[in-house]
Amino acid sequence: MSTDGPNEALRWLKERLATISDVNTARNALHWDRQAYMPEGGVAGRAEQLATLSRLVHEMLVSRETAELMAALEEPEPGSKDFAFVRLARRAYERTAKLPNRLVEELARATALAQPAWEQARARSDLEISLVEENLAVSELPAAWNAKMEEYLGVTPEDETNGVLQDVHWAAGLLGYFPTYTIGNILAAQLFEEALKAHPEIPQEMGDGEFGTLRGWLWENIHRHGSRYEPDELIERATGRSLETAPYLRYLKNKFGELYGLSSE
Repeated sequence: MSTDGPNEALRWLKERLATISDVNTARNALHWDRQAYMPEGGVAGRAEQLATLSRLVHEMLVSRETAELMAALEEPEPGSKDFAFVRLARRAYERTAKLPNRLVEELARATALAQPAWEQARARSDLEISLVEENLAVSELPAAWNAKMEEYLGVTPEDETNGVLQDVHWAAGLLGYFPTYTIGNILAAQLFEEALKAHPEIPQEMGDGEFGTLRGWLWENIHRHGSRYEPDELIERATGRSLETAPYLRYLKNKFGELYGLSSE
């Protein structure tokens, strides 16, 4: 592979990462199929498939060829699409290179094998905080989970499979994952409020089953940029301000105030 000049190196890097993305997409499709359609008897075989694909993705991304292409790059113009591409590519390479290939493969296999016991996600963020702050040991999780289930729902799981092992995010190492849903709600409210300023007709259209105007606004202000901007910059570009809770609070007050006759004060 010849990289005659920085532009050629960028072209080769894009092609290589596109191939890696294709393999990763195939891996994700197998993972989805495991959750949606695959019978229980296929777990072991699917675990090996996922482990192999995870290893291949890791090997390709941290390979000598990828490192040489990164080194041959010339810094693109700041703010350009290529600049964003190179920034994300380098970040992915640096993060991935910290993990041994064998560990990636073993983790993928173990996660796939554990999946049947992690079907229903019922995480408790206070348990995650206790884990992160080292106020709760992993060995204490089952009892702590059961206590919270009794506290919140008035039931005690009969075993760990129906208790602490319900959470699929912990199996993937995604601690603190559920609070991101709240952040997504806050972000959605701010974007929607901004879209209504430009197109007040959106609610009426949505009531008629038409979403073209809203989708067009989202495409113009969010979707077409992909990963070109960091989240903070993207939300400020789209709404003229950084992420804030006020739009979401207004949404909640309007919705539930109308439903339950609550004061908007």
